[in-house]
Amino acid sequence: MAIPQVTLQSVGFLLVYASGRNTTANSELHTDFKLTQTKHEHLVFSVQSGNILADYEITPTPKDHSWVRKTNGSLGWVIFDSPAPGYSNNGASHFTDYVPKPLFSLMP
Repeated sequence: MAIPQVTLQSVGFLLVYASGRNTTANSELHTDFKLTQTKHEHLVFSVQSGNILADYEITPTPKDHSWVRKTNGSLGWVIFDSPAPGYSNNGASHFTDYVPKPLFSLMP
């Protein structure tokens, strides 16, 4: 999906829904593809010439959790358990990863 040309303020945000609806309604941008929270997915942002701007591996998250930039404009990603789309991430409570699933073994 091509995102329409927009101009953002230096501290502005652009919220794009990866819903598969392929529409722009009520100033909401919806992509022609869908991402889910329960699958490993890959997302690439590029310009029309094919130059890649950003490349992300998306890992599953529980309901109402979200991978976000640690602070606005940073390269680091963290997990929010109370995401606030359209608002600053600066100073918000976050964590860096989930605890790994435990491995069980039976004693002989």
